[in-house]
Amino acid sequence: MKSAVLKEELHGWRLRSTIGIDTAHMLRIAKDGYAMARAKGAPVAPFIAMFADGYQLGAVLAERILSGATASFEDGPDVTLLLSQQDVDSLQGAGYATLTRLDT
Repeated sequence: MKSAVLKEELHGWRLRSTIGIDTAHMLRIAKDGYAMARAKGAPVAPFIAMFADGYQLGAVLAERILSGATASFEDGPDVTLLLSQQDVDSLQGAGYATLTRLDT
């Protein structure tokens, strides 16, 4: 019996930069710090908090982005995220202030 593979639909969301804050650069810093902390067995919470709080994403989604579980792509100073509906639902409205859906 073949098992059905369900493919989750992903949508592009733009995480925009603001005056004086280059989102792509901030994401690189947070990802590098997160990876170095994990490699050393050190706490990763400061890096998750930096990105979660700074962009109103929530800790769960921020960690998924920093760990690479959620795809992210630099687009100049902005970042494009490929989010599932579950990722969007986890925002509970907070992230809508910093995210713009691309494929609507």
